[in-house]
Amino acid sequence: MMNWYIARFVYQIVLPNAAGAPQFDEQVRLVRADEAAWAWEKAHVLGRLGECTLENENNQSVQWKFVGVTNMYPLHDLADGAELFSDTWHPANGEEFLHTAQLQVQKAKGLLLDGEKSRLAC
Repeated sequence: MMNWYIARFVYQIVLPNAAGAPQFDEQVRLVRADEAAWAWEKAHVLGRLGECTLENENNQSVQWKFVGVTNMYPLHDLADGAELFSDTWHPANGEEFLHTAQLQVQKAKGLLLDGEKSRLAC
């Protein structure tokens, strides 16, 4: 029987002569496999297949390097409201963490609603 897993992929975005802060991309993907060990291996293969080099708007090569799968969770129950995964955080500054979380809530809502509008417009 095939099972579904949620996997978190992390990529490092390598910019030429990057003087700014390092950039990383975190992706949450679905992986289907008959057992956890195969899901883990498959996720790593998919991650490596996602590595690439692109040109940015300044005609510079930007490299996406696969760092790894940081978490993987089996999906046992696909029901409305089912928990897919969770993280527990222990930030040094709780107020800063809450402020950042609130900004992310607003951004996520905007992205979702804007995406829904553009999907319905087609």
